[in-house]
Amino acid sequence: MMDWTDANKKVAHAKRRTQELLDTYHAWENDRGLLRIEIKDDELAKYSWFAGMQKEPAVDLSLLAGDVFGALRDALDYVAWQVFLAGGGDRDGKQANQVYFPIAVDQAAFDKQVKKIPTAWPAAIERLHAAQPFNQTNGVESVLPALHAINNPSKHRELSLVTAGTFSQSATLPKLPDDLGLSIMLIQPWPVLKPNSFDLIAKVGIIRKVGDDSFQTVRWSEGVILDQPPRPTLELTFTNGNGEIALGAVPEVVAHVESIVGSFAHLDDPDESEV
Repeated sequence: MMDWTDANKKVAHAKRRTQELLDTYHAWENDRGLLRIEIKDDELAKYSWFAGMQKEPAVDLSLLAGDVFGALRDALDYVAWQVFLAGGGDRDGKQANQVYFPIAVDQAAFDKQVKKIPTAWPAAIERLHAAQPFNQTNGVESVLPALHAINNPSKHRELSLVTAGTFSQSATLPKLPDDLGLSIMLIQPWPVLKPNSFDLIAKVGIIRKVGDDSFQTVRWSEGVILDQPPRPTLELTFTNGNGEIALGAVPEVVAHVESIVGSFAHLDDPDESEV
């Protein structure tokens, strides 16, 4: 009989750590640990925004997130392990070390990965197949690939918290002469948040084309008008150079994995004819 206790414990741990992650983040933000600085250039018609860490959060957010992502991956792999054992797999055999939960972007990749659970029977394979990203139609198709990537970092790359600026609406300005235009720039790659360090995340300015592929920012002295744009919204994201998951999306990732683990709760053990 399959036992899902440990998988459920892993999910429960991930949920607790997610709440701790969000509580720590909100307390840090409310304490002005994360700052945005806006600068209106004295000479050029542009505004720039910088973001940085004025003080560190009480607990390292990347460590908390890493714990969440690791627990979720472990929960999925434990599901695969229970299927392997129920199908007749030897927990001490050579195949045991190769068992993991398949995460595939297409059918061909799934057919290859599911072979890592050689004892899986048709009903179990059907459940594994249903959980695959290419079978999702509810907007969560990117969750498992992101979780897989973030648990497989590039060499020497730890999980980092980076910041990106996004504009919910564009800057407003009166009609410009034909030779002028509005430039809105969001900085990439996203800067890593570090204590007492502020990095450019976005800028808005009025530009003039001065060549086939060249532009320059015009000066206020030319009489141009650029009202102060709405400040960009900060989006914090965890990345390891191989994958990324936004801080705000962590609860959704947890919920998706919990639903997958739950879908195996009523999976019957294989009949003797299926083993």
